[in-house]
Amino acid sequence: MSRLFVALSPPAGVLAEIAAEVGPRRGEWPGLRWVDDALWHVTLAFLGEVPDAVLPELDVRLARAAARHQPMRVWFGSAGAFPSLSRARTFWVGLNTVPSDHGETEVSPSAERHDSSPGAETREGPRGHSGAFAEPMVRLAASLAAGARRAGAAEVDRKPFHPHLTLARSRHGDDLRPLVSAMSAFRGREWDADVVHLVCSHLGSHVRYEQVAVYPLGGRD
Repeated sequence: MSRLFVALSPPAGVLAEIAAEVGPRRGEWPGLRWVDDALWHVTLAFLGEVPDAVLPELDVRLARAAARHQPMRVWFGSAGAFPSLSRARTFWVGLNTVPSDHGETEVSPSAERHDSSPGAETREGPRGHSGAFAEPMVRLAASLAAGARRAGAAEVDRKPFHPHLTLARSRHGDDLRPLVSAMSAFRGREWDADVVHLVCSHLGSHVRYEQVAVYPLGGRD
């Protein structure tokens, strides 16, 4: 039995930009449990505990699902929180897709600066925003999850997909509107998401991730 998920692994330089932005926030918010930078990734599909007998078919299904989708140009920006900004358990930075028919990244209304005033949660929605122009990534995540279920992975997470990288967690449901607002201007460099990774999570006193397989998007070798 293996605890598995499918993820994007951003380039080191992209993660370094996020680390530089987040660094000062750690001291300002000591009550949050900040995720170790070495564990940063973008989960596309959480598969849960998968029996070893399922792994060969899972490999085939995930490779097939990835091959159906083209590589994407993406960038990090627009922070948010789950399940809501004012009672947050998870703080994240969103992953956005560059529209394929635009030479330059456009910022949609959903990716504009957050308002941290008391009424902002009602006007902007409960969680903040992730994934401007995210439809291609949402479709990719759905294909991977469906392929895993067909292979026999019975614990695939069915929650709605919001492209993001988790930065910190709260035990008590903190009001993170000031923190989200403070990171509203952050925008990372663009990068190419052209492969997805099947990863095994080893839990314990020190969480460790092990790469199991790599699947190119667009069917590249």
